[in-house]
Amino acid sequence: MRLEPGEDIADRLCALAKEYRLPAIAIASAVGSVERVVYSTAIRDSSGIPAYSEPRSHEGYTEIGSLQGHVGYDLDEVPFAHLHGVFASSEGRVFAGHVHEARVLVTVELGLVATSSALWRRRPLDGFKDNGLAGFHPAALADPRCSAQPDPVGE
Repeated sequence: MRLEPGEDIADRLCALAKEYRLPAIAIASAVGSVERVVYSTAIRDSSGIPAYSEPRSHEGYTEIGSLQGHVGYDLDEVPFAHLHGVFASSEGRVFAGHVHEARVLVTVELGLVATSSALWRRRPLDGFKDNGLAGFHPAALADPRCSAQPDPVGE
């Protein structure tokens, strides 16, 4: 998949999953540059429980060093992209974390692996429901309509 300037990587991946009814997507490779990254890092909250930091943003010419993640569905059947990345600014500053937003600068080329036999379902993690941490859990595919077929027009 090739993304154009200004597109958000997570939004495009979720749109792809929805359009083709793909139950699970994994990023196999990512090459390109972004102009804006919003990310969080792992921390401990005030009670010592693992959590994510408040989102941070980086603006400017930025190369993708590594990007990995999955696309699945939340409990309301809405596609959700769980992405982590390593990035390098034009000054050589390296930063990494859980990616909330990544806007394409010139192009991003993604190698993707999609499955039609397993589903990633996003739900709260046991023991972390109070601080909102969630993760993908593999599930047997229950809906045979969820396959690599575009949505019929008007449905």
